[in-house]
Amino acid sequence: MRLQNLTLENFRSHEKKEFSFGERDNLVIFTGGNGAGKTNIIEAMYVLSCTRSFRTMRREEMIKEGANHFRIGAVMADDAGEECQAEVFFQSLPLKSRFKWNDVPMSAGGFFGKFPAVLFLPEDLSMITDAPKVRRAFLDMLLASVSRKYMEALSQYQKALRSRNSLL
Repeated sequence: MRLQNLTLENFRSHEKKEFSFGERDNLVIFTGGNGAGKTNIIEAMYVLSCTRSFRTMRREEMIKEGANHFRIGAVMADDAGEECQAEVFFQSLPLKSRFKWNDVPMSAGGFFGKFPAVLFLPEDLSMITDAPKVRRAFLDMLLASVSRKYMEALSQYQKALRSRNSLL
């Protein structure tokens, strides 16, 4: 899956921005001063992939100050060259979130992994020295984003583990 176009509306520091990526762009570099919104663009791509932020658990924090919603839209091309459209919408009051793939509404679980992406941050280097559970969580997230079967199996495993632990 190749990202061709990214549209942000009221997302973090971006009121309304559109980014286009060429068909042959294998490497894209964002440059700018501190606070220019470079990480916000990466975060928006991650939200498209994983339905959540890597920076916060609260979606309200991703809304631009003074607004009550954000929207992330994208046009992507699959391996066959067919275009796919994705949209993530979140509104704070009244609380509402919406995920769409090719204009078809779906749950966050159904949307997750449609646009596979891997995020590796400088602080992820600590994975090497941290506890094994940190490495497992990273690999679980990575594998779940590229394999629907793995995501379902992982979900069933975590549910069984919670049940077992509550019984003990």
